[in-house]
Amino acid sequence: HKFIAAVAGHTLYALDQHAADERVRFEALYRTLRYSVESRTRGASSPAAASCGSNNSSSRSMLMKVPFLSAIRVDPPQVVCLDALDAEMLHAVPGLVRAWGWAFRPVAAVERPLAPPLNNKVSNRINVLSAPGVFGRANKDAGAALEQYLKALRASSNTASADALERTNLAERVVPPCVRELIASHACRSAIKFGDVLSVAECQRLAERLATCALPFQCAHGRPTIVPLVHFATPCMQAARERVTPLA
Repeated sequence: HKFIAAVAGHTLYALDQHAADERVRFEALYRTLRYSVESRTRGASSPAAASCGSNNSSSRSMLMKVPFLSAIRVDPPQVVCLDALDAEMLHAVPGLVRAWGWAFRPVAAVERPLAPPLNNKVSNRINVLSAPGVFGRANKDAGAALEQYLKALRASSNTASADALERTNLAERVVPPCVRELIASHACRSAIKFGDVLSVAECQRLAERLATCALPFQCAHGRPTIVPLVHFATPCMQAARERVTPLA
């Protein structure tokens, strides 16, 4: 009810049924997300889209492209003080940031602070009003998630400036880290649990699906999905091998 005994070649393996199913579910969801991102990016870079003249208009369709992605309201709004580079990035690609579900507005000079300013950078302070959600769940710290995404955008560009990112589709291929974490969390919560009873056919299907994954050896959180136990090197072990469900 926890591990599946399986054989591949001359080796007996223990397959963690929860971790394996989590990996399968995570990759299926992430593949859907990546396909939507890539297809939208290709559309934005087509001649027809270029004639329309705006990346931001195509960016607004992100939430409609991915069925399990939505914008979750942040109540009360979170105040975030961005550093200069993050603020530059946000001002360069605001449509892309909103496309993932964030909504934000600058903190007005006359507005009473909801949180103490950091380094007195009042001009870079914003109210975060909504954040990306996966199956209705969002990161509790929406402001920190936004900062993490802006830093990921900067890292993806290496030495490119925010303005250069705005003129390319490079930034649109960056999935916010919080979205990936939320997908991993959902895959974990919805996966087969320890104690769930599986038939031999279900065990075989799980092993077959795991074998098709890009990273089959760990779950979405890094836990091993499969561990080698013994290599069949003697006639006695070969006899035992015949009594174990084959993995492939």
